[in-house]
Amino acid sequence: MSNYLTKAIKKEWLDKLKSGNYIQTFNCFMNYNTPEGEKEQRCCLAVLATCNINCSWDDVVPNFYDKLVVVNDNPEYIRTGKTDYSNVIPIIEQLETID
Repeated sequence: MSNYLTKAIKKEWLDKLKSGNYIQTFNCFMNYNTPEGEKEQRCCLAVLATCNINCSWDDVVPNFYDKLVVVNDNPEYIRTGKTDYSNVIPIIEQLETID
């Protein structure tokens, strides 16, 4: 499998996760019923989908999809009530890039 996760994509993704502009959602890609004017509710991968990726989503995501979904949707983390991506940010920071 190819890995097209560049430093630029990774930085943009982490910046967006840390921005406070999104609310972490669980067990779904995103909440399509977010009321207008409220922060979008997205899983960590749905935030990645907002980044400027100049290649196929299928080239970037397969290398870490399973790992991130398991962590993002971890029931123990969900029970904490946190919605700040603090469970996935450390994993994303450790992901290898191609450059």
